[in-house]
Amino acid sequence: MKFSQIALTALCSSAFAMSASAQDAPSAGRWKSPPPAPDRVTDDPNRDYPRFGLDGQHFVKIGGSEFSPDNSATQYSSSWYPEQGHFDYRRYVVAGYPHLIAWAHVPGGVVLDLVELDYCNSDATHDLVLNVYHCDYVGTCDSAPMATLTAAANSGCSYARDDTLTATVNNNSSEYLLDAVWPDAPPGPTMGIAGAMVAWKYQVSPAPGVATFNDVPTSDPAFQYIEALVASGVTAGCGGGNYCPDAALTRRQMAVFLSKALGLYWNGY
Repeated sequence: MKFSQIALTALCSSAFAMSASAQDAPSAGRWKSPPPAPDRVTDDPNRDYPRFGLDGQHFVKIGGSEFSPDNSATQYSSSWYPEQGHFDYRRYVVAGYPHLIAWAHVPGGVVLDLVELDYCNSDATHDLVLNVYHCDYVGTCDSAPMATLTAAANSGCSYARDDTLTATVNNNSSEYLLDAVWPDAPPGPTMGIAGAMVAWKYQVSPAPGVATFNDVPTSDPAFQYIEALVASGVTAGCGGGNYCPDAALTRRQMAVFLSKALGLYWNGY
């Protein structure tokens, strides 16, 4: 079984509660208060808070230039003409098969929970659509899209978003296709995409049905998290088939836990 990245928030809080001294504590005011849930309109990208952990979304941008035709009949262009004073980039279909596609690249084991289309559409009558498909590792996709975003006719420059996804990413067997679809008679530069965005969150692997340690039964509140630690090679327990869940944690042990969980490696390769 493959396991996702560990829930470091729970691990760190436990480790620091038992072993950190006053000199290790963050100074007052070092971090701002936790931000509200990200919003495309009001979220300030210049806030100096870290985005990590199980509760924070991680955003991956797919630029408009990454959307490419999958048919030789597709004719497409962009609005990028800096020599003429046009400093905007949007890709659009001019004629032919009205599809441009791209692939989402996100880490395995995470939850893919949001997809967004960034666009400009000043056409009076036609919508621009982005379909997101789940596909297997040989490129065979489900017939029904897992999400459909619509850039409505004459809606100007804006975004369409679906934040209801709950897909666990398995890069060993799955991939995600983003298919931007123009009308059969594309209106040209009045309907273009600036790009797309996907967001994902870390999660802790589901717990197995059988306990690894004698002193951490399946009914233990921390069972799922301890099993994730041992399955990921972060800990082997305290010996004798036990984990010793209530034992104190030394700074030496904390260093081992954190270094293994974060994958720290000194030589920079």
